[in-house]
Amino acid sequence: LELEKLTEWIQHNEQSILQPQFSEHCVVEENFDLSWFQHSDPNTDEWVQCWISLFDQGAQEELIELAYQWLTSISGNHSRWAVLWARMIEHQPDSRLISIGLEWLNQKRFTHLGWLDIWRKLLELDKENYETVLKLGFSWLEVTSIKHPSWSITWEILYEEKQDRKKLVGLAKNWLKEFKSGNQHWPKLWNILWAQDFEDHSEWAKAAEEWLLQNHEIQSQDV
Repeated sequence: LELEKLTEWIQHNEQSILQPQFSEHCVVEENFDLSWFQHSDPNTDEWVQCWISLFDQGAQEELIELAYQWLTSISGNHSRWAVLWARMIEHQPDSRLISIGLEWLNQKRFTHLGWLDIWRKLLELDKENYETVLKLGFSWLEVTSIKHPSWSITWEILYEEKQDRKKLVGLAKNWLKEFKSGNQHWPKLWNILWAQDFEDHSEWAKAAEEWLLQNHEIQSQDV
C-alpha cells in the first residue's frame, strides 16, 4: 500500500521533480530587469539556474556583465561555477573569460566536477598559455584516482603532447594493471605503449595476453 502511494505521488509530481521550478523573475518579459538577482543570494543554485534560464531565452546582453561579476566574486568551489563559465565561453570566447578560466584552473580544484571540462576547453582556446594548461592537466592526472572515467582520455592527450612521457608510461602501467577487463580504452592505451621503442616488450606482451584471456572469459559468460 505504501509503495502504491509513493508511486502515485511520484507520477503526480513528475514534472516538478524532473524540471527546476523558476520564479516569475526567470522569464523574459517586456519589463525585464535584473533586480531579482541584486536581491537574491548568489550562492544558491536557484540564482545560477535562473541566470541560465534567462540566458537561454535570449537575454544575453543584459546578463553578460552580471555573469562576469558572479564568476569573479563567488567562491570557485561553487558546484555551478563551471556550468555558468561554460555557457559564457560558448557564447563569446573572449580573452577576459579565458583569463578567468585560467585563474580558476590555477587554483587546482581538482575534485571539482567541472575542472576537466574547463581544462579541455582552455586547451582548445588559450594558445598563449597552452603549456601552462597542459602542465595543470598533468598535475590533475597525478593526483586523480586512475578509476576516474576520464583518466585514460586525459592521459592520451598529455602523451600526444609529449608531456614527460617517462612518467606517463609509469602511470599507464598502473592503469593497465587496474583495468584488465571491461574498459574500452584499454586496447588503445596498450597500443600506444606497445608502439614505443622499448628494449623489452615482454611486459606489454604479457599484459595483453592476460587482458585477452580475461575478456574472453567474460564474453563467454555473457553468451
